[in-house]
Order: sequence, then C-alpha cells, then structure tokens
Amino acid sequence: MPPHAPKASASADLLDEQVSTLEALRVVRQGVRREPGYFTLAVLGSVVWAASIVAVARAIGWAVETIVEPAARSGGVGLRTALWGFVVVLAAYMLQAASMLVRRLAAGMVAFRLGATYRRLVTNAYLRLPLSWHKRHPGGQLLSNANADVETTWRIFMPLPMFIGVLFLLFFAGVSIYLVDPVLAAELPATVEAMAPGSGQRLDVVHADALRVHELPGPPPTALVA
Repeated sequence: MPPHAPKASASADLLDEQVSTLEALRVVRQGVRREPGYFTLAVLGSVVWAASIVAVARAIGWAVETIVEPAARSGGVGLRTALWGFVVVLAAYMLQAASMLVRRLAAGMVAFRLGATYRRLVTNAYLRLPLSWHKRHPGGQLLSNANADVETTWRIFMPLPMFIGVLFLLFFAGVSIYLVDPVLAAELPATVEAMAPGSGQRLDVVHADALRVHELPGPPPTALVA
C-alpha cells in the first residue's frame, strides 16, 4: 500500500494500484519518518550485534591462548584465571544476546506501530468514502486491504535492521582481518620453526600484497607461498 491514506474520492480505486520499486523505497522512508526512535534503536541493536559476533570470536581466541593452552601445557591454571576467562567469554555472549533482543523488539515495535497507524488511516478513509463506492467493492476485500495489506506493507521493517547489521558485520570482520594479518605474519617464522625445527631460518616473510609483489629480496626462493 502507498504510505499515505487514500483520499475520499469515489473515483479513486485503491485496489488496482501498482507499486514500483521507487514507490516501495518511499514507503520505507515514510516508515522511518513515522517511527524514527524505534527504528534507530533497532539499527543500533543490529550494529552492536554485529560487533558482538567479532567480540565473541576475539574473546574465545583470547581465552584459548591465555588460559586453555597454558593449562594444557602445565596441567592447570589458577581458579582466578579460569574465572576471569569465563567472565570475559560470558560477557561477550551476553552482549550478543542483549543486542539481538533489542534489535528484534525494536524492529517489531516499528512494524506493529506502523501497522496500527495505517489500519486506522485506511479505516478512516473508508468512512469518508460515499456509499456508492462501498457498493462496488466487497466488504471482505476492504477488510483485507485494511489489515493484511497493511501488515504486508510494513513487514519489511522486521528484517531490515538485520540486513543493516549484516553489512556492519562484514565491515567489522574485514577490519578485524586487516588488523590481525600483520600479527599472524610476524608469528609465522616462530610457528614454522615450532612445527618443523630448522625450517624457520630458511623462511623469509615479505610483508606485502602478494598480487603486487614483482621482486623478492635475497636469492631465488625454492618455494613460494602466498
């Protein structure tokens, strides 16, 4: 349905309108203008949810590196260290759950409040139309337009914040990968030496994009890994 309630005109047939993509985007814009507070809250919850997914991965990685691996090597860790690791991982998961809850509740409030508003607008418009117009349209069809069509129109606001959150998730994941790549490259010689003693001394790490490397320092390599 279009974002505005129909005018009280007997010649205006609400049931035969065709909605283009541009008009659909205008409907979304109209919905955001109608419910800016809840929509902003839903988007913020979705952004925090995206960040919390990366935070969970980082928290688990930190716990494995600082608690699990030392415990496996030494046979155990202190109770305080174990509890601290548990609290950090639990906090990351709690942030993810809370942000997901906020996103879903706020998105639902947007969709349901818009539905209630436009059901009233459509119903009031029906009341202003002349009796001759109502005689040309079945009552069941009018009820469907006032209820089912309104719900379908604003249902887009249920998944929309999630879609925005996925975009931010891709961004946060890309930034995390970009930041961790130099760290992994710096640890590569030590990792190779630990897995294959004596091989680390024969390894040269080139800190550059493999697609843009045209020359390699030193003698020609016997093997090349990008």
